[in-house]
Amino acid sequence: MIREFGGRERKASVHVVLPAELSQFLNRRSYSLLIKGEAATGKTILALSILKELGASSNYLYLSTRISPSQLFENHPWLSEPSKTKKPGSDPVEQDEVQNQNRFVDARLDEPAPFFERITDELMDARSPTIVIDSWDPIGAMMDEEALVSNTKVLQAWRERAEAKIVTLIEDSDNISFDSLFDGVIALDRYYEDGRVVRMMQLSKLSGVKVTRPSHLFTLDGGIFQSFRAQSPLEIETQESAGWAWERMTRSTGYSELDAILDGTLPSGTLVHLNVTSGVNSGTVLLLLSAILGRGSPRSRTMFFRPFEGIGLEKASGALGDVIPIRQARPRGGSNGSETWAESLRDLVKKQKRAKRGQKTFAVVGSEFLLNAGGKEDREALLELMKSEIDLSVLVSDGETPLESAARGADVSLKLSSLNGTPLLEGQLPWTEYFVIAANALNGALMLRLVPMV
Repeated sequence: MIREFGGRERKASVHVVLPAELSQFLNRRSYSLLIKGEAATGKTILALSILKELGASSNYLYLSTRISPSQLFENHPWLSEPSKTKKPGSDPVEQDEVQNQNRFVDARLDEPAPFFERITDELMDARSPTIVIDSWDPIGAMMDEEALVSNTKVLQAWRERAEAKIVTLIEDSDNISFDSLFDGVIALDRYYEDGRVVRMMQLSKLSGVKVTRPSHLFTLDGGIFQSFRAQSPLEIETQESAGWAWERMTRSTGYSELDAILDGTLPSGTLVHLNVTSGVNSGTVLLLLSAILGRGSPRSRTMFFRPFEGIGLEKASGALGDVIPIRQARPRGGSNGSETWAESLRDLVKKQKRAKRGQKTFAVVGSEFLLNAGGKEDREALLELMKSEIDLSVLVSDGETPLESAARGADVSLKLSSLNGTPLLEGQLPWTEYFVIAANALNGALMLRLVPMV
């Protein structure tokens, strides 16, 4: 069975993101790539995404030994999207002929001999083709290991002569008998952390390419492969002067509270608890705070701020706009002792509301602000004030300081962590899966978005 890669009906644009080292490897004229991973790790989607990156007008043969091509197209509707417009001045008939060479083949019933004949015929007939074998396991199960290795060597020799590209998928991640026969070896893994999916790609071998970062987080969101690069603290600090912006939401995250945070529709009096784990730099914290609080002009809001570890007044002002510092509680005369933090903040809020009527009020404070408020009653009073007098408050903790009162009083609780140098956001109240904070440079500035890791 043969099916075209590309159709008449135009679908939504597909955006594939591959690691830079892998993209460099794929730009070679000829290579063999082995993609390893257990079932459901994303091997097929990666192979299809590679074809997408190479362009549907390239000559290729997709041999499917596990699933019918019609099922592939049903599972991944974006395969029907035309991948390239015709070049001006080129022969449309010739382009159509090239596109007709692009095909998916149902090889589920193939025996080893006709299967290898399909590949060798393609290598002899097509010029610089790309061949995807999805997957090697059913064919390998019908052959002894010595014969399988021998046939693999023959295919590699044919591939080099034809200046072709061969991408082979196998499910046995522990099998290293083929690694030396391929120019590139990639391993995909999927595991769970606290019930949340984590997907990791290992660039085990890419001949001719310097691999500076062998591990990459990725997602299969939307049925396509998207990897994520790490954001270094220095890069974030450099970008602060150029500014950043969060991409406008085009679809729901699947969690109403998280949607409300990102589109600014949280109800007045909301208290957000942001738990930041070790390994997350202050620049990433400010990037997330800018999404929660927005970057409106001083005329549209009042922002109260209490400096905390890693983020002072100057840094907060640069990221969030003008802020009003929350000063230390003042001593009071008589036997009443010192003014409480709640009283100090209440006075500051009343003063600003009188001066700028109608403005929304925000507050960002660290965990020490709450811990230094006094006893339990003082902390409860401070939390109650923030929920009754301030439109949106964010309480940032370092992940180690116990803040049971904040956790109980928070309307939304988020956790910001870092894995493999990539920032991850998870909802703890309500529970959400991992969301990667993806950052791409655009015209010197950072464009940020939340991408679910699914």
